[in-house]
Amino acid sequence: MVVRWGLTSMLEVLLPHMKRLETVSLPLLNTACERAMPNIEIMKLLVNLGVNIDAQDEEVKYHNIYRPNTPTLLTALHILATGKYWWYLKALTLLLEARANPDIQKGNGETPLCTALHGTGFWADQCAFILLEYGVNVNLIVPKTSLTPLNIAIE
Repeated sequence: MVVRWGLTSMLEVLLPHMKRLETVSLPLLNTACERAMPNIEIMKLLVNLGVNIDAQDEEVKYHNIYRPNTPTLLTALHILATGKYWWYLKALTLLLEARANPDIQKGNGETPLCTALHGTGFWADQCAFILLEYGVNVNLIVPKTSLTPLNIAIE
């Protein structure tokens, strides 16, 4: 709740009482990304504290009737690559500068670049450019579709 609402000073007070940040059910960076209002300060604090930048959400989502129990394996980079909110551009750069894996795949095999190329957010195209600047692999094959992000961009 503290991370979701961007309560940086309260998180700083609570941190000494938390033994391990990874014991939280959802990755804290993913939670920070769910907020419509900018949550950059919380994300900076979490990165500086050494949370796993590439932590994947193992929550089971019901995608469709054929694969009802597939974990999403969603990362903060995938959420930010949607380009849904303006501040996602700065947050994406923050995580990539902190050495997040730009080629990490979620449950269906999509990379953050694939997410940006399929993104419906207003800033999705700019997210794709940021990922390209940080050396994302455009030839990484998505197992589910046998396409690369380069193929998706051409379509």
